[in-house]
Amino acid sequence: MKYALVVENSALTCNSTSILLASLGYLVTPTFNLRKALHAVQMIQFDLIVTWTVVNPDDRRALSGEFKRHSPDAILILVMDGESGSVLNGNADGIDAVLQRPLTAQDIKTVLESSDNDIVLPTLASPMQGERRKRA
Repeated sequence: MKYALVVENSALTCNSTSILLASLGYLVTPTFNLRKALHAVQMIQFDLIVTWTVVNPDDRRALSGEFKRHSPDAILILVMDGESGSVLNGNADGIDAVLQRPLTAQDIKTVLESSDNDIVLPTLASPMQGERRKRA
């Protein structure tokens, strides 16, 4: 079974992203509360994390870094509404891909296929460094 965490800023986008991932075979944990998302990632080893932000205003640590610390093999996708280059501001630790809304199944499949083949994806933001560990 594959597990996905969806962290969105509204119930509508959270539901649509969750439905999309469920159609791709993921058991989805949807949330639009950052505290609940951090709690979920501490309890479940996720294979895919889709988030709308890399910043947690209640914590000085990068949200993406916390996600990767608890689920190091997870593919981490940042979903943005518009221009993304200025939004990251150096907080892109662990981000594997940056996609724009509305998400499509093809967008997700492209990221998953690219990460399986260890191909670096071009993103909308500045290039991010970091290697994903191979799954055993």
